[in-house]
Amino acid sequence: MSDLSPMTFEYRLSCDPEKAFDTYVERIGEWWDPRYTASAETFERVTIEPRAGGRVYENFPNVLRVLVGESDKAGETPTGVSVQNDEELLMVETNVDDVSPQVLGHVMERALEAGALDCYFTHVQMKKNRPGVLVSILCRPSAAEAMHELLFAETPTLGVRSYAVKRRALEREAVTVETEFGTIAVKVARKAGRVVGATPEYEDCRAAALAHNVPLRVVQETALAAFRRSAS
Repeated sequence: MSDLSPMTFEYRLSCDPEKAFDTYVERIGEWWDPRYTASAETFERVTIEPRAGGRVYENFPNVLRVLVGESDKAGETPTGVSVQNDEELLMVETNVDDVSPQVLGHVMERALEAGALDCYFTHVQMKKNRPGVLVSILCRPSAAEAMHELLFAETPTLGVRSYAVKRRALEREAVTVETEFGTIAVKVARKAGRVVGATPEYEDCRAAALAHNVPLRVVQETALAAFRRSAS
């Protein structure tokens, strides 16, 4: 394949974005030039990573991965379809059975301050039939060491485990809306450019509800209505 020039290919589909994305990722054999792959008969080993800057590669048993190409637009397929953000993250966990709720709350605060994406507790049954707590911290690989050190320093655990997880997140942004109770921030989620969810910021709504002596839900509903009007 060294004598082949780089392949530039544009594929246009008259269909909805989901169908176009499925064609691009799942039905590679319908558009990929067979000269650029060693498994042209079936395309079974060709994979496209459905993420911004995703690679196109082939997998072979017991050998190194062969890189075939890379998508040229961050966040878009060649058809211009916006894709979700896939991330490789780590879950850091430990089981404890002799920690007070106050300490666990402190651990959660410290974890989030240190860069954790999420932290939560699950009640579990441990050895000798003792009730315990599973501490789970979701973080990026670059923050894993800090999470390990935090758990060893703040809890009596003797061991911490971690494993890779994949997270797919919707496109997100924060916008502000003007209401009779003041300016309220709204978190907006989109998929392929289409709004699929909107949530008024709790702290903004709480502050406005206290300042105007109205129920919290009234402020939340007013902010959501204002966002819907601005988005229409």
